[in-house]
Amino acid sequence: MVFSQRGLFRLERYSVVQRGPSFPETLEASIERSSGRYDVRYRADEDSPEERLSGRFTLPEDVYSGMLGTLMKNLMSGENLIVQLLVFTPQPRVVKVQIAAAGEDTLMLGRRPVPTIRYLIKPQLGILASLLIVDLAPIQCWVIGGEAPAFVKFQGPLYFMGPVWRIELN
Repeated sequence: MVFSQRGLFRLERYSVVQRGPSFPETLEASIERSSGRYDVRYRADEDSPEERLSGRFTLPEDVYSGMLGTLMKNLMSGENLIVQLLVFTPQPRVVKVQIAAAGEDTLMLGRRPVPTIRYLIKPQLGILASLLIVDLAPIQCWVIGGEAPAFVKFQGPLYFMGPVWRIELN
């Protein structure tokens, strides 16, 4: 992931790799803003042949794939945003998500209690999609605020309709 930071965070290049026993589908994808070019290698399951896709895709200015942690660390206390993420399905698509401050929690880092801000990340599905998908697991992130904000915990799926994962710093 490469992004610039001149007035706003701007995704310049992005790549994602999803493979291994935790992922039912294998995906390797990349995109570059300057050329608009994307490349995808995709396999639906172990028995499927690999598909290769490529083409051009125009990234919106405010696409934040791979930068949600950085974005949350730079939010003002209590600020809520709707941002766009690039996802590969395997074709590239842009999905809106809401990042909303959901409260303050105290987490233990080692033996030390630390105040954190908990954020909820919710996809903004269209009416039809929200009727078809009824059980999306919530995505939550915890960030330590202050002069040097830091990501400390994540809980939610790592990919659409995936199992819930928990990532914690200790």
